[in-house]
Amino acid sequence: PKGPSSSCFGPSSQCTAAVPIELPEVKVLCPTEKIVLNLRDKTPQASIVCSFEAIGDFEGTVNLACASKTANADCNADQTLLSFSPENLQENATFVAQTTINAFEGKGEVIIRLSYGSVVKTQTIPMEVVELGEQ
Repeated sequence: PKGPSSSCFGPSSQCTAAVPIELPEVKVLCPTEKIVLNLRDKTPQASIVCSFEAIGDFEGTVNLACASKTANADCNADQTLLSFSPENLQENATFVAQTTINAFEGKGEVIIRLSYGSVVKTQTIPMEVVELGEQ
C-alpha cells in the first residue's frame, strides 16, 4: 500500500482504493433452530423453509437434497433444483422431516445440502424425536 492511507494502492497522485469483489455463489438460510417430531401426533413431521440467494452475479442451476441423521426419520425436499438468473436472485424451498408413529425417541439432525459445480454447502439442523402429551 502507498499513498495517503493504508487502503490506497499506487502513487499518491494516482491513488486507487481496493474494493473486494463478491465471488459468484449461493447462500442458504434455514432459520429453524431445532426440529421436534412428536410421536403422539397423527403424522409426526415438521416443515423447514429455507431461503437461497444468488450473489456475485451467480447464474445457473443448484441441486438440493435433504438427509436425516436421526434413527427412524427421513427428510425430503419439495424441489431438487433451483435456477438463478439476473431476474431471479432468490428462491425458497421447503424440506419436510418426518417419522412414523412406531419410531423410537431419539436425537439427531437434518442436513440440508446445496451443490453446484464442485461446490457443496450444508446446513445442519438439530432434530429430536419425542413422545409428549396424551394419546
